[in-house]
Amino acid sequence: MIPEELMEEYRRSIPERLQEIERVIQDVNADPTSQEKLAALRFAVHKLAGNSGTFGYMEASQLCRDLEQKILQKAALDLGLFYQQLKKSFHS
Repeated sequence: MIPEELMEEYRRSIPERLQEIERVIQDVNADPTSQEKLAALRFAVHKLAGNSGTFGYMEASQLCRDLEQKILQKAALDLGLFYQQLKKSFHS
């Protein structure tokens, strides 16, 4: 079980984490063919998948894992929808 003070610290960090994801998404949207920017997005969602799962945000973790797989498979990405779902998952 994670101590409450660590849970609270993570909760307080969520807006900053979402801002980072939003920034990386904007970078990808500005240049969707950039492999470097896609790699940065994959790294950011991989990191968020792990830490959100650790702190009990399983829906956020799964959304991030799904997006990471889509990036690896070079599948079509709906980053706007992903970001909206991600924000919602932290507030449910």
